[in-house]
Amino acid sequence: MANVLLRSPYYISEDIGSDLSAKIEITIDGTLAYTIVKNKPANNNDFVLFEISELVRDYIDIKYNGSINASDLNVNVSYVLYKYTLANAGGTETNLGTTTFFGIDGYGYFEEGSNPSVTQGYMQSNDIIYTLYGEDIRIPVDRNEIKEVTYLYKGSQTFNKVVPSSSTEVFEYIEATDSFKERVIEEGGVYEEGSCINSFLQNNDLYLVDKVVLETGSELLKNGDFENDSFWTKGSGVSISNGSLNINSSVSTGANSTSFVPKVGNKYTVTFEITSYTSGLIGAYTGSAGVNISGTLNEVGVYTYTFTQGVTGNNRFNFYTNTGFVGSIDNVSIKAEGTELIPSIDLTSYSNGVGWFAGGNTPANTVITIDETSPIGDASAYNVTSPSGNGGYVSTTGIKGTDGEKVTISVWLKGDVDARFRLQELGGDYTNYFQENITLTTTWTQYEVSGIKARDGNPSRMVIRADGTSALDVDIWHPSVRLPETKIVDVITLNECKYEPIKLTFVNRFGALQDLWFFKKSIEKVNTKKETFNRFTINSQTGVYDTSIHQNQTFNVNSSKKLTINTGYVDESYNDLMQELMQSEQIWLELNSVVTPVNLNTNSLTFKTSVNDRLVDYTVEVSYSFDAINNIR
Repeated sequence: MANVLLRSPYYISEDIGSDLSAKIEITIDGTLAYTIVKNKPANNNDFVLFEISELVRDYIDIKYNGSINASDLNVNVSYVLYKYTLANAGGTETNLGTTTFFGIDGYGYFEEGSNPSVTQGYMQSNDIIYTLYGEDIRIPVDRNEIKEVTYLYKGSQTFNKVVPSSSTEVFEYIEATDSFKERVIEEGGVYEEGSCINSFLQNNDLYLVDKVVLETGSELLKNGDFENDSFWTKGSGVSISNGSLNINSSVSTGANSTSFVPKVGNKYTVTFEITSYTSGLIGAYTGSAGVNISGTLNEVGVYTYTFTQGVTGNNRFNFYTNTGFVGSIDNVSIKAEGTELIPSIDLTSYSNGVGWFAGGNTPANTVITIDETSPIGDASAYNVTSPSGNGGYVSTTGIKGTDGEKVTISVWLKGDVDARFRLQELGGDYTNYFQENITLTTTWTQYEVSGIKARDGNPSRMVIRADGTSALDVDIWHPSVRLPETKIVDVITLNECKYEPIKLTFVNRFGALQDLWFFKKSIEKVNTKKETFNRFTINSQTGVYDTSIHQNQTFNVNSSKKLTINTGYVDESYNDLMQELMQSEQIWLELNSVVTPVNLNTNSLTFKTSVNDRLVDYTVEVSYSFDAINNIR
């Protein structure tokens, strides 16, 4: 589903033709929240226009006390449109379909046009994060766009997390424990403060990250939101209207995507939503006479499947029903599992130093033949044999561009032996970067393993071989070496010894709670406000007044505190981040583990660049959003 940014307007326009009125029913988190009826304008305009973002935004209530509850950051929205032959929702009613989306407390910029939404996955603007040594970093991601997050330090993996998708929540916060104290406590130990251990921790990094790799996927399908009638061929009883693929048929029919041309053997992830259901069964397929990806479906819901493309009649992703289906489909997305690096899937190919080759103690004794039956039933698989004691294997030639990167290798295998497949250094000492040891069966199975390729300057290669010196007899189909589609975020860890660093947490332009550290000098001020009156102090009987009594009496005294804080030197990409901070409506300050709400007093900021200013830093003023003396009644 789309992530709609609710601080910007969200317009819904519907052409109702000759009908006279329209109605919208808006459901938020499963409860009907609004019903709005509008009559067609008197100027013969056939369109009725609704704007609903402010109505939906009223249901978002973001709270922060040092921990984040991701479910507070979005609402689940669905709306149904109807049109009527008479004014004020009278006469004959026609259901125009249902649309669903996530609503988040973000905004778009003017240049981005109307109805802004976000599908970028990484829910921050800055690609460089500055963090304080010994503190966790929290990274907000869209859990339906990011599949996996890996922390690296000097090219080595230090943390990894698979991000589960969700039909109810947008945000997932990636947090990795990086303090020695927290690790001791998590393991059930008791952490004792001491000068020796503190000195050790200041000079020894027990956990570090300098790069965060967020695995995403590139969108390959056009018009998956069915905003128009393009990029799909439709069978009998199939139409595209009101932002949905609508099927109304009691016999076999379907719809083919014309924009997505998959590559045989590659892996893809498809997500789609059945937004309405009346009857029948529907399924997703890899192409004409292809594999049923989803099974047969018969209820409303969001569905996600991963598939490997085989050879089909036309290699076109499609929805198909064999017995009829009445319902609507929306929000179709197909993403690649990564960038393919393997020189060829033909194990007999070798030309000009590129392709595959056979190896072993006696390379000629490792034999590769084709025409084996593949998992999809054709004769495109290979058989590799090598006698016992030969250490036989097949290997790609050198693959470049993987230094320090996360790499995924996969292959379909079948046999009756123990085997290994690995990513190995080609050159140097032939380091095995990572591998998978498997006991094969006589059934085709796809195996996959991922790891980090060291920064050694040498190319890598994929190797498939027997276990040890055993004989090799294995069928192989569609080996793959790929780099996932990724977003790279650099992390710079600072250890501030002179000043007390202060952390602000604010709602950024994507509706996410984001941390921002201010490392340098801070100045605290206190402002008081009060009222006074002239007090009558004369004794009415004697005409004498007491000199110890205030003549100018003060009352309703209270105070508020302000802080001026400085980031220290940062990258000029922080310009966007500082603008978002100034545009945020909710900000919290954390100092010495105490979280308090604050307001930003700074109303103007001059963007800095390394060209104009040489060094970039920012100073802002915040005030605590409460009075110092408790006066809440």
